[in-house]
Amino acid sequence: HRVELSGVIFCTYRHFISSFVQSENLETLRLSGCRSLTDEDVKDIMDRRTRSSGSSTHQHQQHKRQNNNPMEGHHTRNRTRRSASSRTNDHSSGSDGSNNNHHHHHGTSRKTFKCFKLESCSKLMQPTIQSTTLNTLHLKHCPLIHNLSRIQCENLTELDLSYCSSFGNGTVERLLSDGQCKNLKRLTLKGCAGFQEIDIRSDQLKYLDLSMCMALQRCTVICENLSWIEVGMCIKLDTLHLRLDKIQAPLDLSMLTMKQLYLHAPCTKRLNLSGCCHLGTMELLHCPKLAEVDICGTDLSEKMFKVGEKTRIKSGGVSHD
Repeated sequence: HRVELSGVIFCTYRHFISSFVQSENLETLRLSGCRSLTDEDVKDIMDRRTRSSGSSTHQHQQHKRQNNNPMEGHHTRNRTRRSASSRTNDHSSGSDGSNNNHHHHHGTSRKTFKCFKLESCSKLMQPTIQSTTLNTLHLKHCPLIHNLSRIQCENLTELDLSYCSSFGNGTVERLLSDGQCKNLKRLTLKGCAGFQEIDIRSDQLKYLDLSMCMALQRCTVICENLSWIEVGMCIKLDTLHLRLDKIQAPLDLSMLTMKQLYLHAPCTKRLNLSGCCHLGTMELLHCPKLAEVDICGTDLSEKMFKVGEKTRIKSGGVSHD
C-alpha cells in the first residue's frame, strides 16, 4: 500500500523506479532525492495509476448496467455461481484453496492512489498530475518547478510546495481560481522565494503557511474559513491584508517588517505584533473579541486596541488592563 524511495540519485525511472509503481493497491508513493526524475516520468506514473483504477471503474459500470437490466444481472450471476463452483471443485483438495479464491477477487477491493510525495526532485519543471483520487500532493524542495497549470486534482485537500523557488507572481492564484484544486484545505508555501506578491482568496482553505517567503512584499489573504496562518520570517514584507472571518487561533505577526496592516479578524482573541518596528499605523482594524495584545517594540498606540474593558495590552514590557 505504501512505497518510499529516498536518495536514489543515480537510478533512472525506467530501469528501477517504475517497477515500484505497478501495484494495484498502491495508496502512497514518496520519491525523495530522485534527481533523474523528469516531468515525463511523473506523467507516466500518473498514467499508470489511472489505468490501475480504470478496471475498478469498469467493474462499477458493469455492476450499474446489471442493476438497470435485471435479466443481464440474472445471467451474469448464474455465470458467476458456475465459475465459483468450478473453482471450489478445483481447489477442494488443497489447503490453500481459500487463499487462491481470495486472490482472484483481490481486484474488486483495489485501493485508490491517494498520496503522492515528490521531494528534492531537481529536474521537475512543470509536472503533469491529473487525478480524481489524490487527496495529498507534496512537491517540496523542487527548485525548478515554475508552472502549476498541469496540476488538476479536484479532490486534493493538501498541497505542499515548500521551498519551490521558481514560480512567480500569480502562479498559486491561478491554481486556486481556475478550479484545478477546488477542494484544497491545506496549502504550504513555506520558503517559496520566487514571488513578490500573493493574493490568496478561498472559502475552502483552513491552513495556510507563508513563512520564510523571503521575497514577499505584498500579501493579501481573504479566507472565510481559515483556522491557522503562518507568516513569520517574511523579511521584505511591506503590506499585509488579512480578512479572516472565523479564525480563533492566536495571530502571531511578530517581528514582521510591514509598514501597513489591514486586519479583519472578528473571532480572534490574541494578537502578537511585538517587534514590528516599522508598523506605525493600522487600518481597518476589526477585532472586537481581542483579549490580549502585544505591541512591544512598536510605535502603536494602546488606544487603538481598547476594544473592551478586559482587553490586556502589553507594551514596553508592561501589561495594562
